[in-house]
Amino acid sequence: MTVCKISVIMPVFQAQAYLKDAIDSVLSQSYSDFELLIFNDGSTDKSGAICRAAAEQDKRIRYFEQENRGQAAVRNHGIREARGEYLAFADSDDLCRPDWLRTLFDRAQATGAEIVLCGYQTVSGETVSDVFSASGTMNDRNLSEKLPELKQKNLMDPPWNKLYRTDFVRRTGVQFPEGEIYEDTEFNLRLLQYHPTVEICSECLYCYLLHAGSTTRRYDERKWPTLQKRVAVLRELLPDCSPFCDYCWLRFFYSSFADMFLSLSGKEVRRRLKAQLKTEEFYSAAHGAVGQGMAAKLTVWIAKSRSVGLIYSFCRMTFWLKYKMQKLFFRVRK
Repeated sequence: MTVCKISVIMPVFQAQAYLKDAIDSVLSQSYSDFELLIFNDGSTDKSGAICRAAAEQDKRIRYFEQENRGQAAVRNHGIREARGEYLAFADSDDLCRPDWLRTLFDRAQATGAEIVLCGYQTVSGETVSDVFSASGTMNDRNLSEKLPELKQKNLMDPPWNKLYRTDFVRRTGVQFPEGEIYEDTEFNLRLLQYHPTVEICSECLYCYLLHAGSTTRRYDERKWPTLQKRVAVLRELLPDCSPFCDYCWLRFFYSSFADMFLSLSGKEVRRRLKAQLKTEEFYSAAHGAVGQGMAAKLTVWIAKSRSVGLIYSFCRMTFWLKYKMQKLFFRVRK
């Protein structure tokens, strides 16, 4: 039963340092017809107390506690519990601009779109970068044109810069894959297979905060196989965009092998690289990929060289940028 216009779903796990500000940024929205579903996913810090205090002060909050099951399970639980006509997602260590919900809701009402997407700001200390695309509409007719841009700018993958029509999501049966990584990417790409109209707003309405030490410090062996699976879904959606899909494959390849330096010796990374460069998948992606801009062209050129030493050095440099010079890394990635 619909009792409000929007259900905002917020997973919480060990977020005491940022949680109150995140909750306040939702409660301070200029649009007020929403419920905030907060799920404490087994936190052992003071997150539970912060959530309970907020719920006591604002009747729009519905608070849930559960054993730790991961962010995907929490979001799926939220989709089931939601009583709003639309769904929105917010992370417990980010901030929402005051007009986040109002802008997305007004665009959804005006267009009838199943999904409305906005830009966001990446904030690292005093450094703020806007990530956005020009306002417009994406549907089956222009998917091959619009989706590559949204993917390259990382606007398609996250759920927190979007408003979803609840009955559309439930009707598709698409869920966040539980027990996996990069579940956001899978969720959003699978929804596109059901031919929604996606309305794009150029406004940057969400603040993605980069906290010191927030990036992972161990290599997850699931990363490379999972990202390959995500590219397979992208290829299903964009059968006429093989060069772009190949480029995404290469980006994921570099990212995965750069992260290996978190846990593996240089010798082991080199061994794995050497084996990967002999595969047909790598050869096909390296010679089929097309990227826009100097940085993209450089990544393709390095891949085409198939030089273990050159690719190893590039992955090592990527690792240092990402984990030692985080601000510069996100500026380059943008």
